Amino acid sequence: QLGPLRCLAVFFGDYHEIMTTSQEDEPLLNPQIAAAAAVSGAGFINSSTEKIKKARAEGPLTFRTLGFLGGLAMIISNGLAILDRFFSFNFAGAMIAFYGVLFGVIITMLEAPGPCSQRLQGGIRFYA
Repeated sequence: QLGPLRCLAVFFGDYHEIMTTSQEDEPLLNPQIAAAAAVSGAGFINSSTEKIKKARAEGPLTFRTLGFLGGLAMIISNGLAILDRFFSFNFAGAMIAFYGVLFGVIITMLEAPGPCSQRLQGGIRFYA
């Protein structure tokens, strides 16, 4: 905090006296501490990234089940939408609904358990 004399010095333009202190020579952060913090932070980020990649590939059973059910819902709803749009002569909408069915099939293949789906998953992930 500035005392009354320092306030007068600022008022009359003697900035140099106030601004030069011994704290200007000291670094704000010790370089060794900063380097150690950066290394530990990078290690934490790498370990977190590996955990996220593993969870994304394997996923808990409940998330996989919800994904599978969501894919089935896409197939059913877009399948009905194809019929509706086809009979109302909205062929562009029917094509979009057809792509929705394809995405639903891909989702159910990725989330379904079983040896056949494992081979399909490998192919989808390889070509994706």
